[in-house]
Amino acid sequence: FSNLIFYFFDLNLLDTLRITNLISIILWATLLRPIFLNENLDIKIIPFIIFYAWYPQFIYLHAGASTEPWAIIFLFLALENFFKYKFDRIFLTIVFLSIGSCFKSQISLFIPIFVFFYLLEEKKFSKKISLIFLSSLTIFNTSYYSYIRENIYQRWQPIKIKNYGFEHLDQNFFDLVFLRLFEIKGLLLVFLLCFIILIKNFHNNKKISLYLIFLTIFIFSILFFNTVPQFIQHTFFTRYYIYLYIIILSFIFLETYKNSKIINILLIIFTMVVYSNDFYKFFNFNKDSPYKLNFSQFDTDPIYLGLNQILEISEKDLKSYKIENIYISRSTKIIYRIPKYFYKDYNILATAPKEINCTCEKEDVAIINFYPELRNSLLKYETNMPTSPDGYEELYGKNLQNSKNRCLEQMNNSCSVLHLLKEDDKSVIAALGIK
Repeated sequence: FSNLIFYFFDLNLLDTLRITNLISIILWATLLRPIFLNENLDIKIIPFIIFYAWYPQFIYLHAGASTEPWAIIFLFLALENFFKYKFDRIFLTIVFLSIGSCFKSQISLFIPIFVFFYLLEEKKFSKKISLIFLSSLTIFNTSYYSYIRENIYQRWQPIKIKNYGFEHLDQNFFDLVFLRLFEIKGLLLVFLLCFIILIKNFHNNKKISLYLIFLTIFIFSILFFNTVPQFIQHTFFTRYYIYLYIIILSFIFLETYKNSKIINILLIIFTMVVYSNDFYKFFNFNKDSPYKLNFSQFDTDPIYLGLNQILEISEKDLKSYKIENIYISRSTKIIYRIPKYFYKDYNILATAPKEINCTCEKEDVAIINFYPELRNSLLKYETNMPTSPDGYEELYGKNLQNSKNRCLEQMNNSCSVLHLLKEDDKSVIAALGIK
């Protein structure tokens, strides 16, 4: 689908991925559910759409170019198929999970649990063997991919038995946990309400409720008790824990009250009210100062550096000096190569990783240095917490102010033109120099 958009429209590949991710929830509700589950778009699905599409961090996820959105869509289909048909169409549930695991391998963690549930049922032995075979194909594919990732491409693979334990569960770790939970308090409140509803209605569907609770505990354990440092730093990070929330919330929104219009309306109102504060903060920012979103609850990285803003205030001199090549100091992992289609008037280039260029040396080249101001969530991190957000302590050294002052002094001495981008408090967050 992304390739079709890429082929027929004048868009780049990343933008096509963002577009298909953004409309995936629409395609799920209007196309995939009617085709595979015989469920039309009506009021009973609206509470779930509000829960998912109204939450700012999920919007943030769907507006990006990651593969999670489509993995989540197929997880939706798998869970609703299971809720509606129980084990009568368990093969379709596994197929949905298998397709989802092609987008994000974490989805395959659901497969052995559903197979285990099916083996407990009084079903034909031949069907159990067939389901085990079907599931093994997906698990083998995921395992083989993990093997290639680790042994050929030398990329870490965290989900191993040796990486699990309890030694990381100390006071510093739980300080991080409480910080993360505070950041997602709106989602957490909705989750707790749904969990209470599940327990309250436990007697109505004991078996399915037990299965969902067991599945939730299993996924939680996979995420929470991993001792790999890079895994710990993402504890309760919404992008990775989203699968945990979906299990119970989807059951409440899609199954428990699917035929009660009054309760559906109440759930819609409750969810919108709870999310409204986060929703307002997410959209209430000035487009001329997006860098104020840095280190927010959506991402601990300084991904909004102010490149557009520093180019705008320097535009007159850039044209006057006929500057075409602009080098950005690549001092953090956050600064990658800037795609050429972003800026047609300039060649935005990057230095080598961790190379800081504070001297104007060539007359036809401009240099830019960024100094993201620590704000939002990052100000709450303590040095003894078991986490190191990407970019933290890599932004021009551990002492940001001293290294920034030294670099600005070098730029001031070597550049005939120097433009500064400043925060409201007059602190410099970007500098562009021309010889």
